[in-house]
This record gives sequence, C-alpha cells and structure tokens, in this order.
Amino acid sequence: MVMNTNRQISVDSAAKSHLDNNKLRNTLETDEPKVLLEFYSLYMEQLQELIGLLGRISLPEDVGSVVSLAHKMKSSSQSIGAFRVASRLSVVEELALKGDSERLRDSLAHIVQDCDKTLLELKLEVHALSVALMV
Repeated sequence: MVMNTNRQISVDSAAKSHLDNNKLRNTLETDEPKVLLEFYSLYMEQLQELIGLLGRISLPEDVGSVVSLAHKMKSSSQSIGAFRVASRLSVVEELALKGDSERLRDSLAHIVQDCDKTLLELKLEVHALSVALMV
C-alpha cells in the first residue's frame, strides 16, 4: 500500500506471491513513490541482466560465474522483498559450490521462472507508484 497525500493506491495483493512490496518500504522507512521507483527500477534492470546471463550459462564450465551471480543478486533480492528469488538463488549458490551440475540445471530453470514472475509483479508495483506520482 502506498500512501500519498491521504490517498491509498494498492496493487492487487492477492495476485502477488513473488514480491513483498512492504519490505523495501519498511527498510527505507518511506512510502515516497519516487524513492521506491528508483530502487525498484534498478533492481528490475539487475534482474533482467541476471536472466540474460543465466540463459548463457554452460555447465559445468561456468559454475564459478553462477556462484558469483547468485551471491550478488541474493542480497539485492532480499532487500527489495523478492524473497522467492532470494531463496532460489541461495539454493543455486549452494548447488554450484557443491558442483552438483545436474540439480543446478534444474534450479536454474526454476530461478528464471521466478525471476520472470517477480518482474511482472515489479512492473505492476512500478505502475502503481507511477500513478501515485501523478496524483
């Protein structure tokens, strides 16, 4: 829920399951749409980049890259409220460190699906925040 000059703007929370849109607000202690938009936009760019990079991963050769990517994006995902992505990235990082390429391939496919769903929810949240800025 975004509060802006005594008006409430809400994205259908029933449809959401990949993004906790209160996490960033609570962390930053703000409901200011412009501030939230900046953080969400940056994370969306990073997530799209991650999806592209994961699509080019070749296992087992790129296991080191997987560890690095997963570790980097895990913290960002937790901070933004994308807990499902963060959890998947944690599993991916662990499997990559163990060198379990077979299970890693399966987990990478799931992480891309979760990233796509999270991006969709982020786009809805960004839209709601953009509307709040126009009010």
